Amino acid sequence: MFPTVLTLLALVHPSFAATWTVNPTGAGDATTIMGGIALAASGDIVDVVAGTYNEDVDFQAKTISVVGAGSSTTFIVGTGTGPAVKIDAGEGAGTTLQGFTISGGNATNYTASGSAGGGLYVGAVPATLVDLTFTGNTAAFGGGAMIAEASGATMTGCAFSANTANVGAGLYVDAGTVSVTDTDFASNIAGSSTADGYGGGALFYQASVTASNDTWLYNSATKTGGGLYVTGGSLNCAKCRFTQGSAVTGAAAYLTGTFADVADSSFSGNTATGNGGGMESDSTTLTMERCSFEQNNAVYGGGLLLNGGSLTASHLVFASNAASGGGGLYAASTAVSLRNSTFVSNSAATSNGGGFELEASTMSLTNAIFELNSAYSGGAMHVSDGSTATIANITATENSSTNSAGGIRVTAAGKLTMTNAIIAWSSAGSGISGASGATISVGYGDLYTNLGGATSSSYADPTGTLGNVAVDPQFVAFAADGLATDDLHLAAGSPMIDAGDPALTDPDGTVSDIGAYGGPHGDDWDLDGDGYSAADGDCNDADASVFPGATELCNGVDDNCDGTVDEGCDTASDSGPGDSGGDTAVPGDTGNDGNGDTGSGDSGAAKSGGCGCATGAGGSAWGLAGLGAAILMRRRRTTRTSSPR
Repeated sequence: MFPTVLTLLALVHPSFAATWTVNPTGAGDATTIMGGIALAASGDIVDVVAGTYNEDVDFQAKTISVVGAGSSTTFIVGTGTGPAVKIDAGEGAGTTLQGFTISGGNATNYTASGSAGGGLYVGAVPATLVDLTFTGNTAAFGGGAMIAEASGATMTGCAFSANTANVGAGLYVDAGTVSVTDTDFASNIAGSSTADGYGGGALFYQASVTASNDTWLYNSATKTGGGLYVTGGSLNCAKCRFTQGSAVTGAAAYLTGTFADVADSSFSGNTATGNGGGMESDSTTLTMERCSFEQNNAVYGGGLLLNGGSLTASHLVFASNAASGGGGLYAASTAVSLRNSTFVSNSAATSNGGGFELEASTMSLTNAIFELNSAYSGGAMHVSDGSTATIANITATENSSTNSAGGIRVTAAGKLTMTNAIIAWSSAGSGISGASGATISVGYGDLYTNLGGATSSSYADPTGTLGNVAVDPQFVAFAADGLATDDLHLAAGSPMIDAGDPALTDPDGTVSDIGAYGGPHGDDWDLDGDGYSAADGDCNDADASVFPGATELCNGVDDNCDGTVDEGCDTASDSGPGDSGGDTAVPGDTGNDGNGDTGSGDSGAAKSGGCGCATGAGGSAWGLAGLGAAILMRRRRTTRTSSPR
């Protein structure tokens, strides 16, 4: 998986660096890692052969590289009397730890590191950490590892599993600048029955962290941030996947008082017993692009909860999230700017806002789709408690409410200004409901065939005024059947074409169409130019080769967005030359065309497809195995304390 030691280190170490071999059989220069470090000088390499080393390791102020044969074969088992590995005595740039599984570290009562860093403690050193697995370590802070005040530290291809701590069970980054790439956090636990826990997978405190292509799975915290807790500093998170996390608040991730940019990331199957099933953002300046929230659960904010600060986002997907209030999104005292986003099958069964709920917040929403969302009040959206929503170019179909408004509910202190909207076929409740005292202005809209009427409560039907109509919008394909299999683009000849607010234009310069595909951003749904957007069921709108109906290749990717990876690929061992036996020979097959991968000329299990193909859920940037099923083929188109400081 990783380059050879000499290749990796060639640019770091001069050619005259000495290499000291550690071999427990006595065939090297030392039999223990500490014995090898004792021989080394700064700039040297300590080459550790495969095996198990029962010892604590300390770099002893030497800028060296300690390199194992690989994390699957080389093991450091700590003594349990402090960090299993320490790099904290002023080692310089180029200090490297690579190729080990580290376990057995216990820094809970180790005062020299502040009870931090069970598996690894890095103090103010720009260490390079590669191919390391941390498992079964514990501490008060950073059960797997602590990186403290390190400017320029990097972590690549690492894994944290089954580590415990009160704060940052997997990884704790305390200040500094750190990058974490291609790293997995799985089944780490923050807190206990007697102590609150924060940051099950990782916790970043007052640090500038760049996270790329990282995965959080089955992490938990007894208090906040099941997968990730970020406070202060900044976070740049790209292609991050948060799955099956649990906590009281922020089951997948919790951000507070930070600046965060999250892109091409997914939050799926997370559960909060309080708020923020997918993520909770408090007093944070948050930007998001091409992110998805699916099947998350909470009391408020099933997918995403915002409390203060701001959100600027585009191309978000909220699908099948559930909460008492704000099934997809809940915003309190937050400034929200959102465009080209989709809300499908979210629910707020006992309260308000199936798609989203605003409380004392402002929202600018353009180009959005709401389909099959449900709530007690405001099936698609709820604007309440002094909130102001300015909305343009949305399409809302088959949303429902058991009390008031399948489409939009605006309470007495709420304000709604909306243009170019289609609200149609609400299966229960009216299109728009306004309480006495609500301020509602709707222009150039279409309120068509809503079961509870076009409007209800104190808001009078605006049809016939300000360009509003009540006609069949004539979508490319639509059936009021409770299934998200519709194409909500406008068919040729639709009365919605060029019928919108004259002050808005489509990208071609004509008057805006009414609905989600009109207006200045009407063509911005498809990011990769393959003819499908996330709203159309494209499970990776950053890759033009991935879209609904594409040819499925044996490449570990859900190419056709049907929720299954490499279906039709051969997963048995092969019978051709170089294979171990199992399936029909296809001479010359290279294993990447789905036709079987055996026979002469077959390259065996090492090839890119065929034998060894995965059959489970996808690994795309969106990371949602269920999203394809949820909206499949929907629309076809071109001194520390016990808590975080």
